[in-house]
Amino acid sequence: NGMHAVLVSFTAGTVVALAYCLIEGGSLASLKGLRHAPWWVWTGGLLGVGFVWCSIFAVPKIGVVAMVPLAVAGQMIAAVVLEHYGLLGAPTQPVSPGRIGGVALVVLGAVVLAATRDPQPAG
Repeated sequence: NGMHAVLVSFTAGTVVALAYCLIEGGSLASLKGLRHAPWWVWTGGLLGVGFVWCSIFAVPKIGVVAMVPLAVAGQMIAAVVLEHYGLLGAPTQPVSPGRIGGVALVVLGAVVLAATRDPQPAG
């Protein structure tokens, strides 16, 4: 079950993060601070679950060599949009031909890698 794999992944990550925080020390976020946090700070975990779950289904179909650059391209597109509009506290940086070209090259690379994938891998 794909979601069971996601649960194991996030449980392991939570244990490691908790151990790190306990070793590092420092103060914990207050409940008041958490209540007044912007709505979007809570989306990271949800998006992470979605990403890992989608990866579990995508890898057998398109392969790791296409999935990873497509994920990076998606992150690059999101980053360009976030910076262009200054969303979520990002510094404003206008879209430029160089930025669009960089994203396009990553997408093109992923498409080429996916197109050259052997549908019946050896082994």
